[in-house]
Amino acid sequence: MATAAAAAAAFCGLEEVLVDGYGCIGDERNHTTVGGWTRNMDVIVASFWSERPPLLSRLYVYAPDLDPSAFSELPRILCVVEGLILFRVAIRCRQPGCVLMEECDYFVYRVDSASLELIRNPSPVAFRDEDVGLLPWGNGGYTVAALVPTLNSAPTTDPNVFMLHLFHSATRRWTNR
Repeated sequence: MATAAAAAAAFCGLEEVLVDGYGCIGDERNHTTVGGWTRNMDVIVASFWSERPPLLSRLYVYAPDLDPSAFSELPRILCVVEGLILFRVAIRCRQPGCVLMEECDYFVYRVDSASLELIRNPSPVAFRDEDVGLLPWGNGGYTVAALVPTLNSAPTTDPNVFMLHLFHSATRRWTNR
């Protein structure tokens, strides 16, 4: 499913882009290409190729020291806002076809400054891809927010009660409320 994201300066001067919900696995370098590390110390590289709508812009991700088959699934774009892309990758999962969230690496990719930040996996908290958001701050920081039902947690089993889990870029850790 394609979503529109407004990001004037961040997406190569375009006011709006369409982004597919999945990234591509491949070495497609350009001026936005940046490298980083996974939690297992594998090198990971990301690039963003912007296109004017109605064409889709693409996030390319690859690990130069690994075979592409090491990716257990395509990179998943969770949120795009103001030049920030929150995505997750699953590399070398224990059981092919069954990706556990604790096996995933989460990244915030800044397209405008070409930086790639690994954020701590929220394990043991697990959230669905569609339950997470990204909130940019005016000073370049951000918060990742996930709203998780407390269905199987004490003190309640009420399906209408949720826990808000927050990752703040300034503190580099998860908290909850």
